[in-house]
Amino acid sequence: MENDAMTIDVIIRRTVLILLTVSSSSFAQLAALENRLTVNGEIRLRSEVDSKDFNQASDANKFSLLRTRLGLDFKLADDVTAFVQFQDSRTFGEEVSTLSAQDNIDLHQGYVTFNNLFGAQGLSVTAGRMEMLFGGQRLVGPVGWDNVGRSFDGARVIYDPESAKVEFWSARLAENYQNGEDLDQSIYGIDLEIKASPQFVPRGYLIAETDGVKNSAGMKLLSRQTIGFHATGRVGGFGYDFETAVQRGEQAGEDISAYLLAASAGYTFNSPAKPRLSAGVDFLSGDDDPSAGEIKAFNTLYATNHKFYGQMDYFLNIPAHTGNRGLVDYMLKAEVNPHPKCLLRCDLHFFRNAEQDAGGDTDIGTEIDLNLGINTRKGVGNVFGLSVFSPGDVFKKTRGDRTAWWVYHMVTVKF
Repeated sequence: MENDAMTIDVIIRRTVLILLTVSSSSFAQLAALENRLTVNGEIRLRSEVDSKDFNQASDANKFSLLRTRLGLDFKLADDVTAFVQFQDSRTFGEEVSTLSAQDNIDLHQGYVTFNNLFGAQGLSVTAGRMEMLFGGQRLVGPVGWDNVGRSFDGARVIYDPESAKVEFWSARLAENYQNGEDLDQSIYGIDLEIKASPQFVPRGYLIAETDGVKNSAGMKLLSRQTIGFHATGRVGGFGYDFETAVQRGEQAGEDISAYLLAASAGYTFNSPAKPRLSAGVDFLSGDDDPSAGEIKAFNTLYATNHKFYGQMDYFLNIPAHTGNRGLVDYMLKAEVNPHPKCLLRCDLHFFRNAEQDAGGDTDIGTEIDLNLGINTRKGVGNVFGLSVFSPGDVFKKTRGDRTAWWVYHMVTVKF
């Protein structure tokens, strides 16, 4: 399989180079260019049986998703690289007929990186369209599970010496210029990580969002700042993760005052199967009185929420998916490697609203996620998943009282 992947890489790389030089008067530079080009790709197929709607009268939805990515990494000079990644995302059967085509191909990433600027080791600038992730992805992440994934149009300035890493970044979320008025939607951030030791890796950050569009009262839709602290560490088999953040600002004329608190700890036992047990809690503040004129519901911004709040994805858009009442997630996790190429994992979530609904209830429900990962060959991964959600009083009133379930099989080939 590894030799096949190398052969594919060589074929694609030489084909691309021939196309790039076909209009040139000479092919003398072909060999030199080949050493500066790296080709990578991914084909991912996921089939799902989805019965997440809590409705006894409806049938389970069966569908398959396909995501194909092709990346070209050019080394233009010793300290200058360019990366281009094309992507096609589709659902089986979405074309009108077998003779029609959908316009699904897009530029997922396309950026240039300048390293060691001004001779300073560790100083780099990246500009273009790119994936971004920070820390554990609680606020900004690429959402790799999604069939499309998230990209930002922006720039990053990184200084990464041995003792610390500081990053300044920005992205344009919406371009909107009308009648001489700047109505753009943008996001900016500063991220600082101290590389103290593996036992304690602290990180601080500031994220600022602006939306120049105004509501009917002439107030800008958004000016929000998120300030946070994140720390991870490992001592022997014990590991921990802690994060807290507060949000301030204004949204459509209302003050913002919200916060997040998350903590987890686990232990990996010293045995060939590497069993690990962990527990944690996430607390996202909510609105106790939506009519009070103050927004207390924490917003997870552009997070990879699939990673944190259950794999059935009932809480992707927070605070909207929690009814602005916040979220409390008590979790227990266990994993074991019964075979060097096999990982078995079980996650248990107890979901609550941080604030009561009109009937005084907070119990959202309980979710259990089971995953079996098998890697039989290099570059090929298989994951089987089964999830079950038992609704609590809140979901019984808003969604239904039936137990929901979902199964999937995902195969990923990378070259």
